[in-house]
Amino acid sequence: IVDLADVRLLGGNGNDTKVDMGKMVNQNEISVADARKEATIKANCQRYGVHYIDPKDSLLDQEQRWESVNKDITRERVKQNRAKQTDEEIKARRERNREQTERARRNESSEKREAMLYKNKIGNQVAIARESQEQRKARLHKANICNQKAIANESPTKTKQRLASKAESGKRSREKKKQQSPSKKPRSPPRKSPSLKSSNEDSDETVDNPTTLALDKEEIKKLVKEGIAQATQTRREDGSHRASVCVVCDRVIIGTEMIHWMTKERICVQQ
Repeated sequence: IVDLADVRLLGGNGNDTKVDMGKMVNQNEISVADARKEATIKANCQRYGVHYIDPKDSLLDQEQRWESVNKDITRERVKQNRAKQTDEEIKARRERNREQTERARRNESSEKREAMLYKNKIGNQVAIARESQEQRKARLHKANICNQKAIANESPTKTKQRLASKAESGKRSREKKKQQSPSKKPRSPPRKSPSLKSSNEDSDETVDNPTTLALDKEEIKKLVKEGIAQATQTRREDGSHRASVCVVCDRVIIGTEMIHWMTKERICVQQ
């Protein structure tokens, strides 16, 4: 451990940032290189307006703390530099980024590409699941505007390609849905009418197989009774039929459920 004199680091605003390197080395018992790095990080935090994490107040170790602070410094430095760029510089920077991205995608392997797409998909799903209702509306509105602008500015060739891609995607979706849907059950053959005796035979003779009848007489009477009850319930004074709607929950009263009538005065009291 070497006791150094005061060291002055030139800040971004033209002012000197005074750091007592010898005091830092003696108090914290760190090497000279680590002390210089700590002083540089502290000066950059003051220069770019980033919160400096003191070693005494941090639960992270030295390397993790430096990495976290340096990320904040880099993010703020890029943000401030981009704010000073002109429209031409912004356009050139975006063009360079696009070329670099395309070059990297051409050189990457299929496994790496699939892993990146899967990671982006999971990240988007997590972000969408955590967003609020206002953020969701803003995201959908922004995406709708971007799509409208892209469609308005696209060439006839791109329009043709987009429509063809949309049709192909719909076709694949229908085929996938058809494969996933359970196979349809074969239709059962129509029921045959009960084989009755011919009219020229004795009328006292019964049917050969009474169990082949489609419906029993008692079952028919029961269904007719339920139908009459339901028709009576939905019948109105003018002869038309209209389903009853509950005034409390605003739902249709289906079937032959019991209807409880209430006066207007009682409803107003409980409004």
